[in-house]
Amino acid sequence: TDEILVDLIQEIKTSFPDCALTLSLGERSHDSYQRLYEAGADRYLLRHETASGEHYRKLHPKGEELSVRVAHINDLKKIGYAIGTGFMVGSPFQTPEALAMYMLLLKELNPEMVGIGPFVPHHDSEFRDYPSGSVELTLMMLSLIRLMLPESLIPATTSLGTVDGKGRE
Repeated sequence: TDEILVDLIQEIKTSFPDCALTLSLGERSHDSYQRLYEAGADRYLLRHETASGEHYRKLHPKGEELSVRVAHINDLKKIGYAIGTGFMVGSPFQTPEALAMYMLLLKELNPEMVGIGPFVPHHDSEFRDYPSGSVELTLMMLSLIRLMLPESLIPATTSLGTVDGKGRE
């Protein structure tokens, strides 16, 4: 609940006032985002995953929409959070044109943090038979993001290390 989170955030910020506190709790209400920000949260991670509503619907449960996800990201930004977003490279049904659209959306969102990594199929998911995303293509996309958003924090994701033992290096 927000009450538990607010108490926890305040406790962490009291103990570590010089540290940025980053949340990744999915889509929530504006009031929830506001309360958590006022409690001391600094950053919020919410990946857009794709820039195509059709592709988003193929990857997410019925009823979830990309436009809603992007509205949440913009809401977080308006509240004052440093936002983090991103996408998977090589996800099912992804096209090269889609990757170009992702980059345009990233530029529009202008996030402080960008997390991307190769798609990694889970053995219990409906996408279990799809191949993993390419490390090489992921690295190329990371390079382009670095050029396009030079001030953004860009982590080496665990999915890179999952697909290639040296992927995080």
